[in-house]
Amino acid sequence: MAQSSFTSQTSVSYHYCARFVRRCADEFQWKDLSKDVVMDIGCGDELKCCKAILMQFPDVRALIAVDKESTVFQTVHFRHRRIQFVVGDIEERNPLKS
Repeated sequence: MAQSSFTSQTSVSYHYCARFVRRCADEFQWKDLSKDVVMDIGCGDELKCCKAILMQFPDVRALIAVDKESTVFQTVHFRHRRIQFVVGDIEERNPLKS
């Protein structure tokens, strides 16, 4: 069965997120994130970077998914016990709201 255009785009963009996480791991010498909290700034409703981090570092202590739009978290279908959803705009330096 052929993939839909949306599914194909989602797959490609996840691929880039996974590659970005691998590059960060190399650059910052990430080996074990079991004691670390990682923030995904501008996470969006598909949480691609969060998913990539969980795939590569399943023992990460916690992930904080941050987006400036609260509506993003109303449409999130992926939930994980290590992910906390927070509304905040880092450009405005507003306090984060969970």
